[in-house]
Amino acid sequence: MPKSVEQKIEDYLDEMSDTDFNELAEEYMQENYSDDVWMNMEDFDSFMEGKTPSDIARDLQSSGDDFNIDDEYFRFDGYGNPVSANEFCYRDDVNMSDFVNWLMDGNGSPDSDLQDIIDEDEEEGDAE
Repeated sequence: MPKSVEQKIEDYLDEMSDTDFNELAEEYMQENYSDDVWMNMEDFDSFMEGKTPSDIARDLQSSGDDFNIDDEYFRFDGYGNPVSANEFCYRDDVNMSDFVNWLMDGNGSPDSDLQDIIDEDEEEGDAE
């Protein structure tokens, strides 16, 4: 049985490097999971602006070992506490089926190879 276009897209996404996947998924994450978007640590001060030093200290204490100011990226957990990482991949955060449908609906900026796979769906729809 031939693979569906959706499965071909998922297979292609599985083969992408984390960097390429993150680049493609960034817009999807901002639209659908804005609380889970990773940000550069250099922007941390602006996100903490308006908080008192004791509020910041409380947030960091609540984060425990999940926050290190020397890491490259941060985001906030479900409780609003900052967490950090040097590396991340949105692959762990997205609902792959929803992400594939989002791409097939013409969202994002897929590379030409992925766009060719997405276009197969339109061609199959035209042939019916």
